[in-house]
Amino acid sequence: MRTLAIILVLVALWLSGCGDQARISGNSVVTRGDLEAAARRPLAAWHEHQRATDLVDASADMRARLDEQGYVSAEVVGTPPPPPPEGDGLPLFTINEGPRAALGEVTFGGDTGLGRTRLRELAALGPWLTSSSISDAPKRIASGLRRAGHLQARVAQAQVRWNDTRTLADVHLVIQAGPRFLLAEEHLDLEGDLTLRSGLAALLDVPGITSHPRLASEAAARLRAHLADRGYRQASVEVEQEIDAARARVSVRLRVRPGVRQTVSAVQVSGGRRTSRSFVDRHLRELQPGQPLSQAKLDQAVSGLTLTGLYRRVQVETIAGEAAPDGSIPTTVELKLKENPSKRVDLSVGYGSYEQLRAGVEYVDDHLFGRGLRFNTGVNGSLKGWGSDIGLLDPYLLGPGRTIGVAFAYSEREEPAFEHEEYSATLTATQKARPRFDPVPYELRATYTFTREEDFAIEAPLPGEEQDGDYTTSAIGFSLRRDAREPKIIDPERGTYAQIGALVSAKPLGAEIEFSEFSASAFGAIDPAPWLVATVHVSGTTREPFEGKSLPIGERLFLGGEDSVRSFTRDDLGPRDVNGDPTGGLTRLYGNIELRWRPFSRHRAFEIATFYDIGMVHPDPWRVGGPPGQAIGAGLRYRTPVGPIRLDYGYNPGDRLGAEDPWALHLAVGFAF
Repeated sequence: MRTLAIILVLVALWLSGCGDQARISGNSVVTRGDLEAAARRPLAAWHEHQRATDLVDASADMRARLDEQGYVSAEVVGTPPPPPPEGDGLPLFTINEGPRAALGEVTFGGDTGLGRTRLRELAALGPWLTSSSISDAPKRIASGLRRAGHLQARVAQAQVRWNDTRTLADVHLVIQAGPRFLLAEEHLDLEGDLTLRSGLAALLDVPGITSHPRLASEAAARLRAHLADRGYRQASVEVEQEIDAARARVSVRLRVRPGVRQTVSAVQVSGGRRTSRSFVDRHLRELQPGQPLSQAKLDQAVSGLTLTGLYRRVQVETIAGEAAPDGSIPTTVELKLKENPSKRVDLSVGYGSYEQLRAGVEYVDDHLFGRGLRFNTGVNGSLKGWGSDIGLLDPYLLGPGRTIGVAFAYSEREEPAFEHEEYSATLTATQKARPRFDPVPYELRATYTFTREEDFAIEAPLPGEEQDGDYTTSAIGFSLRRDAREPKIIDPERGTYAQIGALVSAKPLGAEIEFSEFSASAFGAIDPAPWLVATVHVSGTTREPFEGKSLPIGERLFLGGEDSVRSFTRDDLGPRDVNGDPTGGLTRLYGNIELRWRPFSRHRAFEIATFYDIGMVHPDPWRVGGPPGQAIGAGLRYRTPVGPIRLDYGYNPGDRLGAEDPWALHLAVGFAF
């Protein structure tokens, strides 16, 4: 504990003292780091050119940051440093924050046009009064009224009434909404191919609907898109709009010139050295020679190739040929690809209080055979065991939003109360609910896993329940998850994750050990401030044997380690025998609460974490009970593109539950949940 405290203090001192750009005094609520970050550019310019105007700009930026927080009366005065040796070269900014202004009652007068609740939503004033919110509120309300059909809406400048201490402000807005305008008609003038009229006419708006500023331009965009999808990619649509203020009616005239129709003559692909032509053709299958050159299908092909993540750039050029006898223009589609690097070797190094040193290496090819197949193979090891795996995933064989993959793995490991060897083969298929979007919130996963296992050197056998020699499990499982974590799954700052799953291992599938498993987990994160992320996580699993009261020790459930209750070493939390050796159980439940602090505005990748973990393992299925294991602790995080490097120290404030030590130290890559 003392070592960790020393590390935290040294890092904090180093980060807080490096890279200072200014001296700031007088502020008490808004941090120096936030003020410096707001004035980063003018401060950098001042250090380079020593111009007084840069100090004026820096003062204005700092005052704007204070204003954003509700300190509308704040004052900032910047002065250059005294000459050496008295000065240190840093300008001085004196801050007078003044009182923070809370927003009081918001009222509306005049011809409002909309209800009070909707007007407050449009005003978007927030809990604190700021200069920008007050000046922008009339514009937002006027814009909202016009979208609702009040085309002549006007909103006067906001009237602000302060209390005596200028800590509370009431706001009054006077509105003149005027009449709500309706569409009288949309008239279509078509030049050229008159056979297009029926299709275009079906896209016109129905008379009598509410008119808004974008109504005519949206109608024109629909017509252009309709024509572009049929090969008329150069079509033009001109709009004329007539407003009858006396009757509150709007008439729209649309003049359409389709131009010439383009057809696909050939599709050429260049670049993409590793890419198979059949892989590209799969995305271009809608662009067949002789068919109209559809802009939507062209965009869809480009989007599909881009979303694979295999290409840095996907560029399309169209080359028009000579006109055909029917007047159409045969056009060559030229697709230019620039690939992203698709091969990599990932190295990982870590430390755990149980495993001690551990390391791994993995080779990944995301574009195997030029067909977008993901191939991976790797090996990992620690002082307690080693393992290897190999896998192949096809994201395209089953269609958009579906994947199918196969993986093989081997591991042998010394657990706290036994040793375990395992061979496994897994077939996985997934279905995403929204395949055209990324990330996809919902995913259904189906798996089949055949495993050959052996437990030996068992120190804590359960009488009559241990399996002699090796055994097999053969399980089919299904799971449904909803993933709305942002901005990255490996490093979320906000959003939620939830998953439920079930599997069954049975003799008809080739298993010797029969059981069912049900699991559920949930995660949530919020970032109430740029310097703080709060997370909560709950997970539970239960396994029910078909025969007997328990399962082989290699199939039982344990807790403890860097990914669950962090005051225990790996698998050291749960039921024990009379000698104090872990025996595992059939139901486990645990939860985690963690706060991740980012105290240094210029070093947001560095975090200080505080956490609380609790969990328990019961020897029977579907039962939760027994003394819980707990952990309170702190840690350091350094966020990298592949996930955070984290150092966690967990202390058990309650019963040790047979553990040798009341604390554990973990060094790992990636978050615990």
